[in-house]
Amino acid sequence: MDQLITRRIKDFGDAIASLKEAIDRKDIDAMFRRDTALLRFELAAEFAPKVTRQILDAVYSVQVSIPKEVFREALQARLVSEDDTEMFLEMVDDRNRMVHDYNERFADTLFKKVVEAYAPVPNRLYDTLRKKSERE
Repeated sequence: MDQLITRRIKDFGDAIASLKEAIDRKDIDAMFRRDTALLRFELAAEFAPKVTRQILDAVYSVQVSIPKEVFREALQARLVSEDDTEMFLEMVDDRNRMVHDYNERFADTLFKKVVEAYAPVPNRLYDTLRKKSERE
């Protein structure tokens, strides 16, 4: 596998670990914890389609650029499950809303979603991509 892709997968894993660290921090102010976790969620949500797109191109010769299409193609390539695809599609929408229409109420709602539903999803993709890169 291309060294750039291997590096991107590692960076994606680092972003996921950073998100988990922010979520797990109970010793800091709640608003600071929320905002830190949301920024790290944004980073992980940015990496996910980019690294997946590179794998789709390199391994499957599938070229897509729109994040939602990346995840639909990843489902076809069996890199993600149907349930995770749905979660990624929601994550793309929530990440975009966070960047363009941030407010306190939405931040609270999104933080809860990140903690309760979103956090494990990128980790499963990371594990799949890492294994895929080791085999290629």
